[in-house]
Amino acid sequence: MVLIMTKRIFFILIFLISLIFLPSGYQGLFSQPAQTPWPMFDGSARHTGYSPYLGPQKNTLKWKTQLIPSSQGQMVHSPSLGADGTIYIGASIAAYALDPNGNIKWSKGLDMKSVAGSVVSSDGTIYFTANNGVVAYDTSGNEKWTYKTGGMTLFGPTIGSDGTIYQGSWDGYLYALNPDGTLKWKFNTRDYTPGACVSYPASIGPDNTIYLGNGDAHCGGDRNLYAINGSDGSLKWKYSSSSALRLGTPAIGPDGTIYVSASPDLLALNPSTNPPTLKWKLTPQSTPIPVDAGIIGPALSPDGSIYIGNSQGIFYCIGTSGTVKWKADLATGLGPTADKGIPTWPIIGKDGTIYVGSVEAHKVFAINPTNGAVKWSYTAGGEISEAAPAIDSNGILYVGSEDGYLYAIGEDNPQSANNSPTSNAGADQVVTTGSSVTLDGSKSSDPDGDKLSYSWSFISRPSGSTASFSNNTVVNPSFTADKEGIYVIQLIVNDGSLSSSPDNLVINAASNAAVYISTDKSNYLKDDTLGLQVRVINPSKSSTVAVDAFIGIGLPDGRIFFLGPSLNLKEADPSSPRSFIPLVSNLNLPPSFIFPTEKESDADTNNDGINDSYRLFNASLAGFPSGNYYAFAALAEPGSVQAGSPKIVGDISISYVTYSAQ
Repeated sequence: MVLIMTKRIFFILIFLISLIFLPSGYQGLFSQPAQTPWPMFDGSARHTGYSPYLGPQKNTLKWKTQLIPSSQGQMVHSPSLGADGTIYIGASIAAYALDPNGNIKWSKGLDMKSVAGSVVSSDGTIYFTANNGVVAYDTSGNEKWTYKTGGMTLFGPTIGSDGTIYQGSWDGYLYALNPDGTLKWKFNTRDYTPGACVSYPASIGPDNTIYLGNGDAHCGGDRNLYAINGSDGSLKWKYSSSSALRLGTPAIGPDGTIYVSASPDLLALNPSTNPPTLKWKLTPQSTPIPVDAGIIGPALSPDGSIYIGNSQGIFYCIGTSGTVKWKADLATGLGPTADKGIPTWPIIGKDGTIYVGSVEAHKVFAINPTNGAVKWSYTAGGEISEAAPAIDSNGILYVGSEDGYLYAIGEDNPQSANNSPTSNAGADQVVTTGSSVTLDGSKSSDPDGDKLSYSWSFISRPSGSTASFSNNTVVNPSFTADKEGIYVIQLIVNDGSLSSSPDNLVINAASNAAVYISTDKSNYLKDDTLGLQVRVINPSKSSTVAVDAFIGIGLPDGRIFFLGPSLNLKEADPSSPRSFIPLVSNLNLPPSFIFPTEKESDADTNNDGINDSYRLFNASLAGFPSGNYYAFAALAEPGSVQAGSPKIVGDISISYVTYSAQ
């Protein structure tokens, strides 16, 4: 068994021995979504459709630019916006860059055909989806690279915080591409549904989970929503909707709730369980069918409202509990048409105004969020593209039409964005079981100085715990740690319009000093690396505890390996306690000791977009047999194990895994 040292293992071991706390880890210098008004389809990787800028207050046409001859009947897709105001958009067989006045800066014809959406990264690279792949350009229109998939690609890609580009294809795969155009991994939906294809963009949760709604009327979609590990493309879970014809792009709420159109239903799912639990769904029996047949996804407002339309031209506002707040008929006067003015992907301005197109009506609507009244509408020369429009920092709305034009609607209104607040749940704590724990969210902040509201929740609790907050909406709530173990708590703050990303902290409750070990996965395949994570605590408020710390791995053939102080995994003789080698001998754990610190838990030393989560080391299982393995960790009174009379401090922590060498 080969030990692979991580980038910080040397410093971690120094810390364990000398009790020096480490600084926070560095972040990768990868390409990321650009800090622009609208870097990708639907505004962000969560696909909420929310803009931090006010949209147009009137239906004034600023300009329109023809990109395709109207006779071709091709769609002008969703635009993305560069930091300098450049509009990047795909239309028919060309990729375009336009300045804010509608002048074409450059266009690139592609033999891959059917150029669709685009995404702008922080290093200026623009990624376009074409018929069967992804093409990368610099801001001058020079091609950087092309990646061809095994099938058609319809909608624009999604880009993660680490720069990974996610693109679905009709060959059934979701592709994860590195910023240099090389393949990171690909996930095959046909392993679960033969003949399936992927059309709609994937969404990315706050923990780098990739959510993929897999369905399309034009190809062999399925009824599954997939949750995929962003780091390696492995399946976390899949949710099957027996009533769905197909599923669209999910929208991720600030608390992690997944909202997905699963024709004919709209589903709200809690992703913290495996498989996820259904919070609610709107069904045809309780309300008229709220969702078009998988074509569009919902938009999410900061106040919790959910907006979506159906194939009869009815547009809905839905509360977080799944009740319809109001509905608006956008198909008035169309008559008995087949599509009845299908609403397109909606987006939301800073003031809550909803902007949505109507395919059959050839119109764009601005809708009052309070009651669904139409504030204004604009009629284009053709069907409104079913993809989402975009809002820039001057309040201009950009929307494509099947008459071949890109429309810019509104009057210039330069403005500052409402910036998102930042939540800070405070430092991890070590407490004595049964004690009262007070949390501190006072370090949360808002860059605009807006007043914050607080929302605390338990992500996980020890088995049997009934812990609850005294008040989960105050800055300093408290609860009683009624069971020994780990409590994971989340804080989200809101500035009245925007919610922060979640921030988590860990409360460790124990009666004695304790060590916890876990693995980064439960099932490993050939060439996988076993990642071990360790947490050590001393809950005493006054006493230093001296221990020997043991970490090891048990093999399915009965062999046991201990990790020694020189970072060698050495096989032990079960009949000889002296062969049980401690990682650290006579380690002094001071009062309220916790390893790792909050800063160490927040580090991303290998730049994979995922925090290290106190990973201690990786081990290669190459050359070892298939079967059930276990990792273990224990604290003991100094010298007691090797003397043959072990006195274990706390409990021995064990994590079970399976390994397949095939």
